Amino acid sequence: MLTKESACFKLPAPVLNELWEELLIQHTTCWARVVSNSMYPLIERGDQVLVERAILHKVHFGDIAVFRRNGTLMTHRVLRKCKFNGEYHFLEKGDATLQSSLVPAKNIIGWVIAIRNSGKTILTMSGSGRRLQLTLACISYASLHLWVMLEYCLTLGRRVTYQPRGGAAFNRFHSLLYRITLWFFV
Repeated sequence: MLTKESACFKLPAPVLNELWEELLIQHTTCWARVVSNSMYPLIERGDQVLVERAILHKVHFGDIAVFRRNGTLMTHRVLRKCKFNGEYHFLEKGDATLQSSLVPAKNIIGWVIAIRNSGKTILTMSGSGRRLQLTLACISYASLHLWVMLEYCLTLGRRVTYQPRGGAAFNRFHSLLYRITLWFFV
């Protein structure tokens, strides 16, 4: 039993992540608080997400997955499912970020089925919530490829490195597209 004195200590993030994963395994669904703005504007820092254990063959384009990366838990959108070296991987990307990466299927632990922010709850797997997810996924996917093409054209094929100014412009562009979409759905 925790006393007032023993409840004041802080556990390291990897330990908290393992405890949360265990809770998810035992109960199939579990609420979690988001600690970054990588999925802004749909999910902001401090919002809560209801995560369900993922059935990997049912994870598709547009779903928001929770996965392990370097000892931390990430919540990003799935943009593609592919087979690489005989194993399934998912292309993930935060809605508010320029970077994307491949995540092995074994690292996916769940998917977001509801988002709670500002007193509202959005169900992400059916109805208008699912349509919103697919729309945002299309914007994320298209804007990433559009931005890469634009950078390529502007440099006339020269290899470019990531520039913070370019990233800020991308984030403004991306944020505007998302805000317009959210205005229609929410």
